[in-house]
Amino acid sequence: MTPLRMTVAVVLIVAASPAYCAPEDARLPDARYLGTSPDIDVGGFIHNARSQPDVTNELLRDLYKSIALPRLFDGLDIQPKVFEVDTAGAAGGALGLAYKFSRALAFQEIGRFRNPLDLGLDVQANGNVAFSRNLNPADFLSTSASITARQFVSGLNDIAVAGAEVDSMTALEVAAANFDGAPAELEASPEWRAFKDRLSAVLAKAGTEILWQFGANAALESNQAFTTKQYAYGGAAGLAIRDWHTQGLFHIFDYPFAIVRVLSGAEPSFTPRGDACPSMLLGIDIVDPKDNKNRAVLSGGAKTYPRFRSELQTRARVAKIGDAIMWLDADWRVFQELGASDVIKNANQNVFSYFVATLEMGHGLLGSYANGRLPFDQQATSHWELGWQFKLGE
Repeated sequence: MTPLRMTVAVVLIVAASPAYCAPEDARLPDARYLGTSPDIDVGGFIHNARSQPDVTNELLRDLYKSIALPRLFDGLDIQPKVFEVDTAGAAGGALGLAYKFSRALAFQEIGRFRNPLDLGLDVQANGNVAFSRNLNPADFLSTSASITARQFVSGLNDIAVAGAEVDSMTALEVAAANFDGAPAELEASPEWRAFKDRLSAVLAKAGTEILWQFGANAALESNQAFTTKQYAYGGAAGLAIRDWHTQGLFHIFDYPFAIVRVLSGAEPSFTPRGDACPSMLLGIDIVDPKDNKNRAVLSGGAKTYPRFRSELQTRARVAKIGDAIMWLDADWRVFQELGASDVIKNANQNVFSYFVATLEMGHGLLGSYANGRLPFDQQATSHWELGWQFKLGE
């Protein structure tokens, strides 16, 4: 990785879904390879950390580091939450948590290309756990390992930056992160303005950035109680695009969010961005349902079958309330058995579709709405969630 890419990666990490975040189940391209908007409100975060819920994140994170546990939990994202479930017209509430874990066990650059090509060995896990498992509205856990090749295509890869300039940008970023004052004071400081100006100039040269990936994966899929399990082996290809031009085709995906930003006062004028283009994944798996009793009853035995899966995910800034920037993450997953028998089709077990939209309200607070079915679900459900996000090891 070049010095410039290292500097920009430090400053411009996208939180996945992810959504931000690191890809779940080796699903979506990791958006951390791509840039994000230069509207970084470092001062707002630092100024409000003393009184907002995310100060708890910092305290717990410091405690986690201080007790010198093995780095096993690096990359673990935990979301305690309460959800309201509506199943076939019967509503009810429950407590639980969602978790996501992603770790690169090995990472190697392949060859010497203008746009780096990397090969990685990754492990991922994610799921939803309810304290009363019968009330779990998304009872689907996945743990997987994958070998993935990725290539990051960007105009930044053509830029040669002198070491002194890299050091200058890094020093400005560190000074902003250590700033102890009101957000307005940080915004007015010459150091922060110089950093943002330089950052904007760098992004203008990035053009349209593309991250593509493909690889092989093996996964264990189960319900919360592990009474139903199946194994999936296959491959997938993913694509993520970010357009840093002032205008372009990919800006159309941000049009609805740009309108909301204007109406909420987050931006003075209609200014769509090119960073809300959905990331996409397409994959084919061979599923072994040998520990899936419901499947065995329907098909007369635990026979393997091919399955197509797809996912679309987007993340966009929607508003700013006080010092908190609000983001919307949307994720749509589809699992479809290929060549399903009439028995499976008549039982409505050949296609599963699940959509979830999450609003990040700042300082770790989350609200979300989900609708649909995941594998193992017998019927579709819809539910609301209110939770809090905590990332270990950061």
